[in-house]
Amino acid sequence: MSEEPEDDSELPFMYTPGKWNETRKALEEGRKPGEKVVESTGAAVTPELPPPAPGGAIELPYETRLSIMGSKTIGTKISVRKYDNPSISGNADSQNFEMEQSLVV
Repeated sequence: MSEEPEDDSELPFMYTPGKWNETRKALEEGRKPGEKVVESTGAAVTPELPPPAPGGAIELPYETRLSIMGSKTIGTKISVRKYDNPSISGNADSQNFEMEQSLVV
């Protein structure tokens, strides 16, 4: 008859919800599964924030950042009409330039 192991460490592929959660938490925190958690007793260091951008400034709560993204589109339309013989009445050379800009935030 077979003996049952005393603890889970003797079974190579034993699944328990507790072990699964410990492993998942370790990976999410950037540790290797099974590594002990090292708790520091020192004060947390806050990262140095970059200086505010020129222009309008908005006061935000502590350690809050605001990022605004968007795109700017510039469209141009150029048309040129050039005649071989502009001396014929009504055949005048012409140029037209149009620009359209849009900003999406």
